[in-house]
Parts: sequence; C-alpha cells; structure tokens
Amino acid sequence: MSDYNSQDIIFEVISDGLNSLIFDDSYVKICFLVMILSKYDKITFIDFDSIFSAYYNAGIIKKEFKSKNIDIYLPDEYEFVSLINKIIKSINGSSILVLDSINSFYNMYYKKLSQNQEMRVSEIQRIFSSFTMLLVKYCNEFNIPIVVTSFMSYKKEKEWILSIPNKRLTQKKSNVLLYIGENENKGMYVNIMSHPILGPKTIPFKYDLSLSRIE
Repeated sequence: MSDYNSQDIIFEVISDGLNSLIFDDSYVKICFLVMILSKYDKITFIDFDSIFSAYYNAGIIKKEFKSKNIDIYLPDEYEFVSLINKIIKSINGSSILVLDSINSFYNMYYKKLSQNQEMRVSEIQRIFSSFTMLLVKYCNEFNIPIVVTSFMSYKKEKEWILSIPNKRLTQKKSNVLLYIGENENKGMYVNIMSHPILGPKTIPFKYDLSLSRIE
C-alpha cells in the first residue's frame, strides 16, 4: 500500500460533484469526516442521525472547527423541504455540503410508512435521490463537493451479505465512492472503490481515539 498521509487524502480523495462514503462503524466515519472537513472554511452539514451533532455539542470535536464556519442541521419530516430550499438559496456561500447517515432519512418517514400501506421504501428512496440530485445540480454550478455517507447494512439472499443502501445513487450517480473501515490494530483505512482520477487503492492512516488529533 502507498504511504499516504492525511494531507494527501484530504487534497486528493474528495472531488467535485457527488462523493459517496460508506461505512460500518459510526466512530470511524466521524473521524474521517473531521479530517476531510478541516480543509474547508464554510461547511453545511445535514445530520440525519445526530451523532456528529452530539460529538460537536459535547465539545469533543468542536475545537477542530473553531476557525471554521459550520452550519449543522437536524432535519425532520416537516421541515426538510424548507431546509433544502434554504440550502439551495445560500449554497454559493458554502465550501462543502455533507448529508450524513442517509439511512436515517427513512426514519423521518417511518410514521407515514406505517400509516400508509401503499407507500414503500422505494418511494422514499426516490424522494431522497431527487432531493440529492437537485442539490448536486446547484452545487455543480459553484464547484462545491457533496459528501453523502451511508451505513452498510446486511440483507438476506442465500446468506446474509453486506448491502450498500440506495445503490442507484451511491454507485451510478457518484463521482467518488469510498469505503471507510478500521483494521484490527485500530488503524483507519480508506478504500477507494471509484474515483475520476485515482485508481482503486487502500490508503491507511492513524487517528487519535480522543478525536483531538488525526495523523
């Protein structure tokens, strides 16, 4: 494996357009987001599962963004459309847009799904894809990258296998597809699955467990 440091990753991995990040460990995902966002001055962050917000409000990662302008939103079903409109109107002032843990987007519509038997998860997926591609359209006008993170889940076929949620979006619409994992030595690695410039590769790096410093 190539000997990359964090600066190499920051400046090479994230590209303009849609960047999809898949993970199976929320803590590892938070570490990676802290690292890549440290490059940007104006961050718009839509937090669907509230984990990033919890770390930030607890002061664990807040110092990493002391000199940054970061807007963190915790959307719900009733304000999501107005939030998207607000972001679109102000997107030219952002450096990067993050949609974190899109799996939890479906939780916003859980009540509606349970009450309406005709509504299916696939419809919710289409809603999310439409919103995301609308954001991509506006972000592309200003060369603003979008990072979408999603949790790897298991599904039953002949056996239980890992499944990427919303494959049409993450695999067919994304300029960049990354997997973030943790090895047995508590080291983090980035697996580049798809990238417009970089070929497939695995890039290891270390991180501080306190999130106070990433190497």
